[in-house]
Amino acid sequence: MEPIFCLFVDRTKDAYINTSCSDLLDNLSPTIVGEWSLSVADKTGWNPDWNPESNTDFYKRWFAAQATTYEKRLGWIFWTWKAELGD
Repeated sequence: MEPIFCLFVDRTKDAYINTSCSDLLDNLSPTIVGEWSLSVADKTGWNPDWNPESNTDFYKRWFAAQATTYEKRLGWIFWTWKAELGD
């Protein structure tokens, strides 16, 4: 297996959902998705549009989009260690 990296997504909520839904669709190789999370890119910046407490619907949909897509592969590993904001 070769690693596949998807680190570049337009900085909109729709882009994150759409990218997650179409991730790996053209890859026919056996794939394990490793260390994915619900963290947006650092360049997106921290503002109310991305605050998890006030955007729970988006984060639930984004998790579902990723998990549904990755379940179609050999498996996935979700990264849960909180390291941002000194938590």
